[in-house]
Amino acid sequence: MENAIPVKPEKKEKRKILYRVNEKGEYVLNWKGALLAIPMYFLYTFVIPLATQTIMLGVYMAGNPDATREQAYEYLSSQGIALNVITYVVSALMLFAVYGRFLWGSLKELFGNMTLGRGMKFLWVPLASIGGTYMLNIIAVIITNAIVGGTDSVNQEMVTDYVFQMPWAMIFLTVIMAPLVEEPIFRGAFFRPMWFKSKALAIIVTLVLFALHHVWSAALSADTLQAGLEELVYMITYIPAGVATVFGYCMFRNIYGAMLSHMAINGFSVTMMLLLQLLTEAVSQSGASTEAVTQSVGLITRLAAEIVM
Repeated sequence: MENAIPVKPEKKEKRKILYRVNEKGEYVLNWKGALLAIPMYFLYTFVIPLATQTIMLGVYMAGNPDATREQAYEYLSSQGIALNVITYVVSALMLFAVYGRFLWGSLKELFGNMTLGRGMKFLWVPLASIGGTYMLNIIAVIITNAIVGGTDSVNQEMVTDYVFQMPWAMIFLTVIMAPLVEEPIFRGAFFRPMWFKSKALAIIVTLVLFALHHVWSAALSADTLQAGLEELVYMITYIPAGVATVFGYCMFRNIYGAMLSHMAINGFSVTMMLLLQLLTEAVSQSGASTEAVTQSVGLITRLAAEIVM
């Protein structure tokens, strides 16, 4: 009797519980995946930062039992970079645990279906995202100035200080971690699934939640109700960047297109802020008049700081 040749069973396709692949090969989160983003949005935006602040404050007070409230607040303010690093790392681990297969599948689709036209998008989409964001943000700044005057937002001041104090840490946070964490939530889970139901609703909800994420902390910690409401007005300045990342997603039909736009905008803004600082220092050391240069650099730096997301 001849031995039968064993037949190797076909490898079963992994179940797509949280996402689907449409007829165009695009990886899209289904309703289960989109709904999961709601608690993750609150965890990332509110719970994780507040929990981290509470733990850091508890450790500080344990080591400094006689510290006053003002000293404790100053300590937390000085630990902004550490707070953001912890928030982003914990959020990234949470997102990868939930959306890991979706993100891996999207990455394979991005490079697996590479064409000349798609390859060229890696060049012009980031440039278009940067240019469009800065052009729209000029309008956004004019609107916010008309409402609240020419004051800087708390988030803008914080970004400016951190970029100059710890540039490499800010590059890590804004160019790498922020796009990796924020885009799966805002563009992957909120924007794209709703797009099939209502394009207008998808854009509005995504932009509002994205902008709120960047200003809520300053609004709640404001000394007065008016100051808190003024911080909410600065949500307007995050709309251009939100539009640009939606544009990146649509151009690639892939979540990594939104990440690419996000990385390009933040990378360009942080780099420009650092170069302008070097320019100011060089002019100052040369002994030339720095008033005009300082005013111009300050204006452009403010614009760049409002764009960093």
